[in-house]
Amino acid sequence: LAEVGQFNIEPDGSELVPLWFPTAVAKYKPLNESFFDDSFRITPFFPDATNELLFITDTGHHRVLMLNITGSYQLDVIGQFGVTGIALADSTGLDWPHGIAVTTPAAEASFEPVIANVFVADRRNHRLVKLNVGYPLDGSGRNEHYRWYDLSLLYGGAYGGRENPVPWNETLEDPVGVSVYRHYVLVAEGLGNAITLLKVHHVMFDRLIFVTRLTPALGVQLTGHLAVSMFGYIWYTYKELPTSYGMGTIFLDEALRESPPSEMLDELAAQCYNDTWFHTEMLFNYSVYMDTLGYMLNATRTNWEYPDLPNYVDIFSFNATTYFDIDLLNETVFRGRFQVCQPPVISTTPAMLSGNSDGWSSNTATVAAFSSRQQHGGNT
Repeated sequence: LAEVGQFNIEPDGSELVPLWFPTAVAKYKPLNESFFDDSFRITPFFPDATNELLFITDTGHHRVLMLNITGSYQLDVIGQFGVTGIALADSTGLDWPHGIAVTTPAAEASFEPVIANVFVADRRNHRLVKLNVGYPLDGSGRNEHYRWYDLSLLYGGAYGGRENPVPWNETLEDPVGVSVYRHYVLVAEGLGNAITLLKVHHVMFDRLIFVTRLTPALGVQLTGHLAVSMFGYIWYTYKELPTSYGMGTIFLDEALRESPPSEMLDELAAQCYNDTWFHTEMLFNYSVYMDTLGYMLNATRTNWEYPDLPNYVDIFSFNATTYFDIDLLNETVFRGRFQVCQPPVISTTPAMLSGNSDGWSSNTATVAAFSSRQQHGGNT
């Protein structure tokens, strides 16, 4: 960036503003022109997914810049998050952003045209901000549509800060460095002297969940910079009091290295469904049919919109005219985990609560015979 010099960083080309104290950079690059990673395919739903993008925390200007670096020897600034030179603490800006990391595919990619999530250490706001690389929405109701020509950095949630309070023992104090490992986001805190692990909620994508906190040895003060290897080693810089500087490492526990990420399928399969509703109300209501099945197919990353791409499933293949094919849904979408709600069990009254006027809960004839014998002095 120093070699390139000044360049126009205003999206509308109205003002030439140099970077002021740029701190960190992160890069977005898909696996190839067909896949985000080894399992998530790029479709026409993501028109800019094959580009390479660079993200810069311009700390002194309280913003994050997004550059298209696909072309050789060319840096094209195509957007930013934050207001240049103005410190903010809400969904419109930042205050002294520092570390930055990128992950793809985005958490919400099954439902929205978001190609990546960008995580920013919003240092003076003591929070981690999640940004989405996607397209703004215009209009409302039935006229709502995406601006496909305008790839942007959009606010996607935050952890900590005044607007997102968290328990005191899970707060971020002076977050400096950010890194991504598997489905975890690691944040190194300067004042907090800890590395906090977070993850994006698998259903509510604007929420980040606290996982755990790692602390260095006694007498070691983190300076806030870190990196994570693919094998689960965290490398961090530190200051050992009073004046010794160095770099240390933490090896993540096996549970963090091996545990699979939560999936929306887990949420769908955890509940039972009324099969009668599928055969009647849903089958004959087009809007309900499309909304319900579209959600299920998106949640399980099933291709139902692009017939020319592999593993295509026709959304209308479940409509067998006179009934809904639940077996096919269970096989293709739920992976055998679809549960039909069973009818409620008819409760039986406990014997102690079903006695007659004399307090007996046995057969009437038996009780009568027993009473008769008692009256005549019979033995039992």
